[in-house]
Amino acid sequence: HWLLSNLVEEVPGVHSVTVVSSDGLMLLSSDPGHHAPAVAGTANGPKGSSADLATIVSGVGSLTVGAAKLMDGGGVKQTMVAMDEGSLFVMSI
Repeated sequence: HWLLSNLVEEVPGVHSVTVVSSDGLMLLSSDPGHHAPAVAGTANGPKGSSADLATIVSGVGSLTVGAAKLMDGGGVKQTMVAMDEGSLFVMSI
């Protein structure tokens, strides 16, 4: 937990980091209390439950691995989803 917390504190713009298993189970988070719905107007991490976010991250990771195999592109190094108000980075560790 301290490693994830330090990453959030040390890297400008990072609000939270979560470790998710390939089947969508949240294993560790930089903010273990963010499983409760976020209060409107706060910028302390993603809104919604951590279980929902873990499932989404797992699905995005799986889709990009499938696309890489289909395209004979080799291994996926990272996946980025750019949004109006932030970004989502998915990396295998």
